[in-house]
Amino acid sequence: MHQGRIVECVFPQKRRLGDTSEEEFEDSDDEETSFVSKTTKLTKDVLYYVTDMERFQPPRKRPKIINRTYRLVCLKSTTPEELYTRKIDHEEYGEALELAKAYGLDTDRVYQRQWKKSDVSIASIQDYLSKIKKRSWVFHECIERIPYNIDAMRELLEFGLKGTDLQALLAIEKGEDGGR
Repeated sequence: MHQGRIVECVFPQKRRLGDTSEEEFEDSDDEETSFVSKTTKLTKDVLYYVTDMERFQPPRKRPKIINRTYRLVCLKSTTPEELYTRKIDHEEYGEALELAKAYGLDTDRVYQRQWKKSDVSIASIQDYLSKIKKRSWVFHECIERIPYNIDAMRELLEFGLKGTDLQALLAIEKGEDGGR
């Protein structure tokens, strides 16, 4: 796989000044000619600025031509479910939730992944665990996960107990809560 790239651009390599061996021998002459040419160019520029005569007008610069080669590396058709799974795997939860809402997908997978990746805290219980619709999965997590502090433990137990009313237990027994 090409790491998700669809189009890549290839730039041609530029030649470096030190690549040819002929330039190594005539360094001092080049410095003198470059000084003379720079002085001449500067003089012409000043004269053109002062006199506006075309004779002293600096030569037009050649436009730089940049060659770029674009290649189509990969073009893949994907379903919303595959894209949704990929977004969750890449931890792009906001985009995954938008996809789930747009295509009617189950948002529980996003919140379950966020819950699994986060430490158990009061904030994570309210942000992730409370938004999961599958009550049996939530109860399982309330039993299995162990928070690091007592406040989070108390909140997790209270949250688990709030969801153990008769209707929730009957829905779990009938398998109407979406299961684990």
